Amino acid sequence: LTSYCTWSMGLQHATLEGLTWLLQVKRGNVSLRVPITIASNVTSDSYGYTLIYWSLMSWLLDEVIGETIADDEIPRQPLDRKEEQAGLMELEKSRRDAEQQVAMMTQAAAMKCQREAIRGGLVILSATYFLEGPLPTAMDATVPLQFWVSADSKLTLPSTPKSQMLGFYRLGGVSKKEPLVPWWRRMLKRATSTASGKALAADDSARLRIRYQYSGDTFEITVRDDEGLQLPSPRAMLLGSNNRVR
Repeated sequence: LTSYCTWSMGLQHATLEGLTWLLQVKRGNVSLRVPITIASNVTSDSYGYTLIYWSLMSWLLDEVIGETIADDEIPRQPLDRKEEQAGLMELEKSRRDAEQQVAMMTQAAAMKCQREAIRGGLVILSATYFLEGPLPTAMDATVPLQFWVSADSKLTLPSTPKSQMLGFYRLGGVSKKEPLVPWWRRMLKRATSTASGKALAADDSARLRIRYQYSGDTFEITVRDDEGLQLPSPRAMLLGSNNRVR
């Protein structure tokens, strides 16, 4: 779109015609203008409020469209060597901390697994926290999840990135620096991401896959990194009875 066309929008006020919202696409000497009448009665008490409202809406829409296009045009700044090394050291520390936490959880998780198996409760057979993409990585999350199973045979995970939980660590490599953008662009990006159901703090490609036993049957479910979950879950796929599926 930006290579061949220009896009613009605005308001036009006329005494006889009232308030009109104008959308225009221009390519070379050819332009297409779409007028949309918003208010025709300029003497109405609400006309001033309507003018202010649609002026703000035009500005916001123009910036949202501009932000969407700019995301593809503004390159990310590469990390220098010191920043990259610091990031790798931080990732390695996070991984070691998670391994130590898992080691401390192991005995309690085994006791809970035995307790749940005896009474037909919630047993985590396997859990994998993984990252999709060109460089896929994964970690075994079976012990941490079994550790967090409650006395009433339930497991509740919050709607936050799983890397923030004990026994987990952030997957992937060191991220490149985001380009510097004005504050209003950051606000618009946050607002549009929230409206579309995306969580900015979560990695869109990270997933958590869990296979578990409950009440004599085996189930499996996969959730997004920022997605909350309670097990047993009605959304989980039934794989079969315990004596047939492992």
